[in-house]
Amino acid sequence: MGLETGLQLVITDNGKGFIPQAVRAGTHGLGLIGMKERIRVVQGTFDVKASMGKGTTISAWIPLFPET
Repeated sequence: MGLETGLQLVITDNGKGFIPQAVRAGTHGLGLIGMKERIRVVQGTFDVKASMGKGTTISAWIPLFPET
Protein backbone atom coordinates (compact mmCIF):
# COMPACT_ATOMS: atom_id res chain seq x y z
CA MET A 1 0.00 0.00 0.00
CA GLY A 2 1.55 3.29 -1.08
CA LEU A 3 1.21 6.82 0.13
CA GLU A 4 -2.42 7.91 -0.09
CA THR A 5 -3.44 11.47 -0.85
CA GLY A 6 -6.59 12.73 0.77
CA LEU A 7 -8.38 15.31 2.82
CA GLN A 8 -8.43 14.92 6.59
CA LEU A 9 -10.81 16.75 8.90
CA VAL A 10 -10.58 16.57 12.69
CA ILE A 11 -13.02 18.41 14.95
CA THR A 12 -12.45 18.37 18.71
CA ASP A 13 -14.31 20.03 21.54
CA ASN A 14 -14.23 19.88 25.32
CA GLY A 15 -17.99 20.00 25.80
CA LYS A 16 -20.18 17.65 27.78
CA GLY A 17 -19.71 14.78 25.31
CA PHE A 18 -22.15 11.95 24.65
CA ILE A 19 -22.31 8.18 24.52
CA PRO A 20 -21.59 7.06 20.92
CA GLN A 21 -23.54 3.79 21.32
CA ALA A 22 -26.66 5.81 22.15
CA VAL A 23 -26.36 7.71 18.87
CA ARG A 24 -25.95 4.48 16.88
CA ALA A 25 -29.02 2.96 18.52
CA GLY A 26 -31.12 6.13 18.33
CA THR A 27 -33.93 6.70 15.88
CA HIS A 28 -33.70 10.47 15.58
CA GLY A 29 -31.28 12.63 13.65
CA LEU A 30 -29.17 11.84 10.60
CA GLY A 31 -26.05 13.88 11.35
CA LEU A 32 -23.28 11.46 12.33
CA ILE A 33 -24.85 8.43 10.67
CA GLY A 34 -25.33 10.38 7.43
CA MET A 35 -21.74 11.65 7.51
CA LYS A 36 -20.40 8.13 8.03
CA GLU A 37 -22.43 6.74 5.11
CA ARG A 38 -21.42 9.53 2.72
CA ILE A 39 -17.74 9.11 3.56
CA ARG A 40 -17.99 5.32 3.17
CA VAL A 41 -19.40 5.78 -0.35
CA VAL A 42 -16.23 7.65 -1.41
CA GLN A 43 -14.00 5.03 0.29
CA GLY A 44 -13.04 7.26 3.20
CA THR A 45 -12.91 6.71 6.94
CA PHE A 46 -14.98 8.22 9.73
CA ASP A 47 -14.46 7.93 13.48
CA VAL A 48 -16.12 9.40 16.56
CA LYS A 49 -14.53 9.34 19.99
CA ALA A 50 -16.67 10.75 22.78
CA SER A 51 -17.28 10.29 26.46
CA MET A 52 -19.57 11.95 28.94
CA GLY A 53 -17.99 15.02 30.51
CA LYS A 54 -14.83 14.83 28.38
CA GLY A 55 -15.80 16.16 24.96
CA THR A 56 -15.82 14.73 21.48
CA THR A 57 -13.43 14.22 18.56
CA ILE A 58 -14.76 13.54 15.08
CA SER A 59 -12.25 12.46 12.41
CA ALA A 60 -12.89 12.04 8.71
CA TRP A 61 -10.54 11.18 5.86
CA ILE A 62 -11.54 11.26 2.19
CA PRO A 63 -9.21 10.04 -0.58
CA LEU A 64 -8.62 12.52 -3.40
CA PHE A 65 -8.34 9.67 -5.88
CA PRO A 66 -10.67 6.83 -4.78
CA GLU A 67 -10.13 3.40 -6.31
CA THR A 68 -12.59 2.51 -9.04
